[in-house]
Amino acid sequence: MPVLLLIVCINFVGIGALIPILPYTVIETMGLPASVMTLLLASFAFAMFIANPILGRLSDHFGRRPVLMVSLAVSCVAHFWFAMSDDIITMFIARSLAGFASGNTGVIQAMIADRTSPEKRAQYMGLLGAAIGVGFVAGPALGGFLSNFGSGPLHQAPFLMAAAPIYGFAGGGDWCWLCCRTGTWRLS
Repeated sequence: MPVLLLIVCINFVGIGALIPILPYTVIETMGLPASVMTLLLASFAFAMFIANPILGRLSDHFGRRPVLMVSLAVSCVAHFWFAMSDDIITMFIARSLAGFASGNTGVIQAMIADRTSPEKRAQYMGLLGAAIGVGFVAGPALGGFLSNFGSGPLHQAPFLMAAAPIYGFAGGGDWCWLCCRTGTWRLS
């Protein structure tokens, strides 16, 4: 369960990590209006909003773990792509793709509901809400702090750092899923 909660926290860090650095990147460096900056910021949350029921339906059909693993892999690629982008169109596409992949919160919520007893379910759903809150609060702080590192664009370091743990979860989760499928190891 802690890994699932950490994934949710990182998903919501992704929403706010751009807040402190986006004005400089979009307005000052690219010379674009504030409305473009606002749309870029909102594109992640909007894609997440659209993807949540879609990924939930897919997880009902294909299984929770496969959908979670694919969404983590897509999120990793999208964060890396965003970190390396230097034009606004690529930023919009990468940001929307990352938001869509981060719509896995419903899948994680279903995984928690599936794995907990009715007596403990409220406790774990409360922890899920806490992970969301921590992600919202930590996102802008981490985005601002990490923007001081690296020699690339201002937005590069925070999103490379976001891609790294997601890559670890996707790789580790892939191994867990394979072992569960082959019967060599079981999740409790």
